[in-house]
Amino acid sequence: MYLISLYIIKIYTLPIILPSKLLNFLKMKKLFTLLVICFIANFSLSAQYKYFVGGQLGFRSNDAQSYFSVLPNVGYILNDHMILVGEVGFSSTTDKNTVKDIKSNTFDLGVALRYGWKAGDNAFVFLAPGVNISNGKVDGVKSSKYGVNIRPGVSYQLAPRWSMTSHFGSLGYNSSKLGDGDAVGTFGLNLDMNTLDFGLNFHF
Repeated sequence: MYLISLYIIKIYTLPIILPSKLLNFLKMKKLFTLLVICFIANFSLSAQYKYFVGGQLGFRSNDAQSYFSVLPNVGYILNDHMILVGEVGFSSTTDKNTVKDIKSNTFDLGVALRYGWKAGDNAFVFLAPGVNISNGKVDGVKSSKYGVNIRPGVSYQLAPRWSMTSHFGSLGYNSSKLGDGDAVGTFGLNLDMNTLDFGLNFHF
């Protein structure tokens, strides 16, 4: 009689136990799916807008000299303090202090690491140590140059995908060679106006 009673209890409790287990399984499945979705969303947000493309524009003109440069760049935001930037560009200078104008054109290639801090909600003030090389012609004669410099600058976030960047001045070592002549190296602080540039960047 006791065994028959246990058998009857098992039969009547079976439909109740199965839906309960199934419900728990579904709850666990939903929770797992939710965690996966949250992880993917968090990864996407953290990786959002890590890259940017843009360019710097520099210009100056007076009675002694005219200068123009355009420098497209691409950058990768490493963290809150460091940004890696690669640059390639073109610059043109005309010196007017001589009997005839001396024109020089150069093609530039460089890489810099911007290290700085946020100033307020949208500004980023930085120092950018970098290396650059350039080749071109000065009054028809081949020229080459390389430098290791630190450039101060500031970047301002206009919108989530847009920012402006400006540099002025440089401190470092530069070596230049004209034609078959010897290379001439200089070290110092350069606050010439041709070090001033402005740029617009698109983040993605």
